[in-house]
Amino acid sequence: MTVESRLRVALREAAGGIVPAEPRWEAIASRVARRDRRRRRLATTATTLAALVVVGAVLLSLRRGDEAGSKVRTAGPAAATVVPTTAVPTTATTPATAPPVTPPTTAPPPATTIAPGPVGGPVPAGFRPVSVTWISLRQGWVIGAAPCASPPCTSLLRTTDGGATWAGVPAPRAALSQGGAVGVSRIRFADESNGWAFGPELWATHDGGVTWHAVDAVPSPTTSLEASAGRVYAVAGSPAAHVFASDVGRDGWQQVGADEVVAGGAVALHGTTGYVQGTDGVVRGLSAGGSDRRSAPCGTSPASGLAAAGSDVVAVCVSDAAAGSSTKTVVVSHDGARTWAPAGTGPRSGQPSGLAATPVAPPIDVLATSGGISSIWRSEDAGATWTTVYTDTASGGAGFVDLGFTDATHGVAVEGGAASATSRLLVTADGGRTWAPATFGP
Repeated sequence: MTVESRLRVALREAAGGIVPAEPRWEAIASRVARRDRRRRRLATTATTLAALVVVGAVLLSLRRGDEAGSKVRTAGPAAATVVPTTAVPTTATTPATAPPVTPPTTAPPPATTIAPGPVGGPVPAGFRPVSVTWISLRQGWVIGAAPCASPPCTSLLRTTDGGATWAGVPAPRAALSQGGAVGVSRIRFADESNGWAFGPELWATHDGGVTWHAVDAVPSPTTSLEASAGRVYAVAGSPAAHVFASDVGRDGWQQVGADEVVAGGAVALHGTTGYVQGTDGVVRGLSAGGSDRRSAPCGTSPASGLAAAGSDVVAVCVSDAAAGSSTKTVVVSHDGARTWAPAGTGPRSGQPSGLAATPVAPPIDVLATSGGISSIWRSEDAGATWTTVYTDTASGGAGFVDLGFTDATHGVAVEGGAASATSRLLVTADGGRTWAPATFGP
């Protein structure tokens, strides 16, 4: 055996006697337990971190929601002295001779988003109101006159906070008419976008008053215009007057029926139904389907005014007219002007210059008269008895325009109109029991 062979044998024998140093099972178990505890601590930490992330996300979401809610555009509380009632398209009710209004209230109306409309400026110094329209509790417009160096001096104001503040906005490039053959003297809006200035000309806006354009599809003069439930009706033409109608969002005017109506007569509109007087004294019913003959409240003579409150229609028949006075017989229909019955006698003093009825059952009737004195009268028993609720002895007997209600409490009237140098907007918040002048600036 060689030296190398003997060495290999010796090494194998030595290796066979070596015992490996293996760990005890207790030590292995201890290491496993420590490893499991570390894993459990890590899992618990991870779970806690995940929960904190979720809670943080929820709190962040709530904070963002609160921030978003604080950015909702609101107009603040309604004024205590000037707040109109709204428009009819949104409420589907239009008073007889005036658009909807929501005068003074002490409770703030619900928050609402106000359309931006044109950029407003300051109220012109010396502004004098001549006509008013409202489409909601917060939004309304007043057209009037103000001194200016470059005619036309027609001014238009808008409020988005119920009359607490007003701003000057673009007006039609038409003179303020005082009974002549040109210009405008009345204002109506159906909603935030669609409005009209008229009397005797007719101008329209379909972008909230940013721009205005003359309407040539309706003959002049346009003497009455009301909008409700997506439709607008106008009395226009001379010497023969007719009713014209269009959808509010476009200038699609068409004549309604062939019958002549009273020139200068007013449309009484409530929801989807309107009323206008024919030259033969018979009231015509107006709707999207056209017009139809109803019946005559005052025989062959047209009534001096119509007011609509649902299916109830009120009319005033005048006789024995004398200087500053007349007999005023009040008649009422409960079936949409199909039949009429006497209800009472109005005040002898003055001549009628406005009639309105609250759109509730039974309606409260309000009658405006002019003559030597400007007065507003109120009846709670369908015209049987009347109480004087407003008297102005300094107006020179000025008449009224835009007398109207949209609920049992809120109403407006403009005393004087375009022909008066001292015209003013009157508001009521107690169903016509009291009336107070509105203000438009400091």
